[in-house]
Amino acid sequence: IYESACHDLGIQFVDVTTPDPAGEIGVAGSQQAVYDMIPELVDKYGKDTVFFTTNTAQHEPVIKRVMEYGALFVTSDDASPLVGYPAALGLDLHEEAGDWNQIVDKIEQVVVDKGMSGRMGIFAYSLTYCHSLALGHLAVDIIEGNDTGDLMVDVANAYKDLTPGCEWRAGRYR
Repeated sequence: IYESACHDLGIQFVDVTTPDPAGEIGVAGSQQAVYDMIPELVDKYGKDTVFFTTNTAQHEPVIKRVMEYGALFVTSDDASPLVGYPAALGLDLHEEAGDWNQIVDKIEQVVVDKGMSGRMGIFAYSLTYCHSLALGHLAVDIIEGNDTGDLMVDVANAYKDLTPGCEWRAGRYR
């Protein structure tokens, strides 16, 4: 899908294979390989190169190097501001735990301070966290009779209540 979208937009798509953290070099070796290859890729393709990884263990070195070399990072494939950013930026987020607005604000401040505004993508909330809480709240509402009777409306509302500023839609799986 990414390759097709790039083609349609006239953007060069480059797929780079990296060592699997589950392989013989392990997480540390895989992270080091990614860390070492980013400067070369930025030199070759320029600062407007967009980096993306589908490997959770590789988010930290990608974010760290993209920030260092001024490239672009769309967002992680794991829908959470906690994947890669805190470790890559050296942030302690214990005081902000559970307050997604404060977490994102703290990360964003570092990104802006490092001159990377508009070049880094991040999710506003942890999707896994939202799924757990929203569906738990939905179950309680249904059990206590505080639902509307329209499951799709109730699902969307359960998420909206937890994520101020976000819009949600719910639909049946087909």
